[in-house]
Amino acid sequence: GHTSGISALTFFDPPKYLASGGLDTTIRIWDLRRRGAIAIHKGHADRVTCLKFSPDGNWLVSGGADNYLRLFDMRTRKQLYSWREDNSSNLSGCNFIDFHPGLFLMCANFGKEMKVIEMEDFQIVSTLPQTTNLPRVGMFHPDGDSFISVFEDGFETSAWEPSEKLEHNR
Repeated sequence: GHTSGISALTFFDPPKYLASGGLDTTIRIWDLRRRGAIAIHKGHADRVTCLKFSPDGNWLVSGGADNYLRLFDMRTRKQLYSWREDNSSNLSGCNFIDFHPGLFLMCANFGKEMKVIEMEDFQIVSTLPQTTNLPRVGMFHPDGDSFISVFEDGFETSAWEPSEKLEHNR
């Protein structure tokens, strides 16, 4: 296992692979049938805070307290792309990653900034309205029309295209 503890965990359903992120900044991919780690990735400069498999299981995305997102190709088990935001003084890591239910999109946060990324060319296509609090969890609505951000004091619903805040609930 990780030398200083697990800080993030996800698996692909049906459970074939498990991914764990550690306080030691590593990502381990486990084959549940063989019961062992099949890949160890290093690259985050701070603890891994979130992990998510793409719906088809071909990619794994990790987020870290270092404000990096890293995309891994599960077929080759190599890093394919990375994103980093460092243009704001209030960044405090990535807390969530979610894939759109029908389009080739992903959304993740860099501190209080939430970015929608087009997965065909890995470009940021939208920034959701800036929030006053750090989002703890974020997810596309199952119909794909909106995005839900959960905070300590409630949740917000936003449209991702065009980017606008729709509702705030405490």
